[in-house]
Amino acid sequence: MRSLLNLLVEGKAYPLLSLYILCTLSAGPKTGYEIIKEIRRKTGGVWNPSKGTIYPLLYKLEEDGLVRREGDTYMVTEKGLDTLREARVQRTNANRKLRALRSLALEVFYPDEEYRRLRMAILERIDRILDLVEKNPEKGRLLVEKLDEILSQHG
Repeated sequence: MRSLLNLLVEGKAYPLLSLYILCTLSAGPKTGYEIIKEIRRKTGGVWNPSKGTIYPLLYKLEEDGLVRREGDTYMVTEKGLDTLREARVQRTNANRKLRALRSLALEVFYPDEEYRRLRMAILERIDRILDLVEKNPEKGRLLVEKLDEILSQHG
């Protein structure tokens, strides 16, 4: 069974981490070690992927022509950039999958049904806000300001 965090791009399934590697390499060449350090930093140290996780993905991306390597440094290819663009087009489907995964996680980690329902209702509102921000950043900014105001009143 394919992971919920895989995206199908041109008939191939790529894990979210592979797509992140393409994303970070689109900003400039990096070594595998630099990618590991970046993920550790961006996740606040919560996730520290091993070389055994990152390098097989880099090799697969290289085999698929999405990255190329010069010495220890990896660069994204034009095909890799196209794959990343295609994945971004598919983000609606990816968001739907992540929301489904979130629903399962809530059930596992929050056994109290009432609390789970309330938390899900809040998350659904957050999803609506994110959709609004994507369509109209100015309205989204105003909404965030109002939410900050409300939250500051309630401690």
